[in-house]
Amino acid sequence: MPQVYFSGIFHLLLFFIVIYPAITVAERPLQIAFSRETDFIDRLHTDSMESAALSLAVYDTLLYREPGSGRIEGLLANAWTWNSAHDAIDLTLRKGVHFHNGESLDADDVVYTIGLLIDPANNIHFRQREASFGFIDSVEKLDHHRVRIHLRQPEPLAEYVLSSRLVIWPQTYTENNGGHLIHRTEPVGTGPYRVLALEPGKQTVLSANQDYFKGPKSAATVTKLIIRTVPDVQTQIAELLQGSLDFTWGLPADHVRFLSGYSRLAVASAQSARITFLSLDAGGRSNSDLLGNLSVRRAVSHAIDRGSLTEHLVGGGAEPLYFQCHPAQYNCLSKPQESSREFDPVKAKSLLREAGYQDVISLELMCGSDELRKTGEALQWQMQQAGIHISLRTYTLPAWRKKFMAGESVMSLVSYGGDLFDAAGTLPVFFNFGPADYSRDAALARIVRRAVAETGQARRKQLFRDALKYISERAYTVPLYTNPVSFVFQNDITYATGGPPFPDVTRLRLRKIRGY
Repeated sequence: MPQVYFSGIFHLLLFFIVIYPAITVAERPLQIAFSRETDFIDRLHTDSMESAALSLAVYDTLLYREPGSGRIEGLLANAWTWNSAHDAIDLTLRKGVHFHNGESLDADDVVYTIGLLIDPANNIHFRQREASFGFIDSVEKLDHHRVRIHLRQPEPLAEYVLSSRLVIWPQTYTENNGGHLIHRTEPVGTGPYRVLALEPGKQTVLSANQDYFKGPKSAATVTKLIIRTVPDVQTQIAELLQGSLDFTWGLPADHVRFLSGYSRLAVASAQSARITFLSLDAGGRSNSDLLGNLSVRRAVSHAIDRGSLTEHLVGGGAEPLYFQCHPAQYNCLSKPQESSREFDPVKAKSLLREAGYQDVISLELMCGSDELRKTGEALQWQMQQAGIHISLRTYTLPAWRKKFMAGESVMSLVSYGGDLFDAAGTLPVFFNFGPADYSRDAALARIVRRAVAETGQARRKQLFRDALKYISERAYTVPLYTNPVSFVFQNDITYATGGPPFPDVTRLRLRKIRGY
């Protein structure tokens, strides 16, 4: 199978923008399937892979990160400077940019969006507000096309956040329609695609924005995209074989291998920045105190055979995970011998006896998609061999997220995408007393906060590694595997590939991939 190495936020956008050259598109819309629904399509509210892909298609950020080199370029802002006198970043906005409803972009839109985002009274998701944008203290308008973002603290990754997460909403439209929640059902951005129709949980229809401005991000090359939520894998496969579905991604490895045998279909895989792990309620937020016992948490970790799970269930280039980070991140610990995570069911049973449990213990495991349910079923069988009985509960992604953030999870399968550059996009979300933190460890939160604020590269790396060792020793989570992404699509579609390093989407060379 051709291997491609994408950063987590780019791999779907690349399909949206360059999957068809103009001579291939003709006039038919591109039919895409997502396996799970998402409640928002902008990255201010949520950061699932589905949301990230749609957000990059519909919205724009102030800056743009070139996916191959990581170089930062201007997007909605075409110039920016670090203002040390004010502990701020000054940005000059690009002129002539219009939102999909015709409003012109200006400084008021940027000030309005950031003001909404950082004000707790507006109920923007805590995880997004604090973990990703907590370094922003305030924002002010300098003139019609210039803004100043004041920083609460030094933030080495500020430019990355401004180039990946901070999309801009139109002020007048958002205010006139009751606030930011209008973007759940009627999103309006400046991006290469505009939303024609959105039915939450069913489909999103996008059309090319013919007035998209010339910048580092490619204009749309597909006239119309119809993106449907199709959770059933067998339905996706049937539609691929019938030709009524053009493109899907994230199918289980055995189905991908099956589909690769059809000459009319093409298959490719990519390694994303996403990881899958078990969140354990060590802090006692749920109504169960079992996982408050370190020996029980360690028993869960030793009961899991990551190698078998990765090879036989996930496939597609997935790697076993031993620490709460992606191995490609420069500050990650990735060597198995550095962790205490080896598969050892005998040791798991011994640890349960040490904790005072002579017979089988029972734990509830929650997950937010049918895709993760398959992993949950494999874990059920593995942990049963070590005397741990698992009751598996599957929800839709929004329903699972609501329960998880409310502290109702004893144990959850979590699939989370950070960034291949740095672990700062992950650890503060799960270990800084936010709603996704089930460790509730003040000492760990202090290490994470110091790591995120540290500007020196060597010291920053060491602090993150200290945090990762701390998490591993206390078994606050059980890392499982990295998440590859398999793409299956009709063979008349032209697919862009390359990397690493991955080339810029505006300069991709297009070629066809046929099978493995």
